[in-house]
Amino acid sequence: MQHEYVLRDELDRAEQRRFTLSPAGLLSIDGHALPLKILRRDPSGLVVVLWGERVITGIVRASGERRDRLEIAIDGHAHTLLLRDAAVDAMEQEMGIGAAGTGKLEITSPIPGLVKAIKVKVGDTVAAGQTLVVLEAMKMENEISAPASGVVKTIAASAGQTVAAGAALITLEK
Repeated sequence: MQHEYVLRDELDRAEQRRFTLSPAGLLSIDGHALPLKILRRDPSGLVVVLWGERVITGIVRASGERRDRLEIAIDGHAHTLLLRDAAVDAMEQEMGIGAAGTGKLEITSPIPGLVKAIKVKVGDTVAAGQTLVVLEAMKMENEISAPASGVVKTIAASAGQTVAAGAALITLEK
């Protein structure tokens, strides 16, 4: 069974990387598969991995209530990343958007399914609650609505396309 995750930069939550882990130990980042092998993992947080043909050494510490905040130091550079299951990330993005104020708002698929229709085009002004995408899952049509008003900046999916949970559909600018 594969598990899909999203890593987001804590300071710029719009920046994300999607990756998939499989029991075979393969890591797919943004759809590009490379073998991943953990060579060393110490209780101190030291981690040495072989990723493709590259050896990466770093310090990783998990923190936060759900231990989903990763503090990573690689090659002298510190990064704080948020690790979420793709489906949970999609729900959190949808819930947090209304309170976000202004800026970019990425609408993602809350479930895997088939895009039946895109109800907007780039440049359209949409109202909160307006249907943006119709997604078919388990023989049911689900309307994906705008969580806030804004202008459609990008459309990342098309009718007839199958999407995974958490896949980018539409970006709005508030």
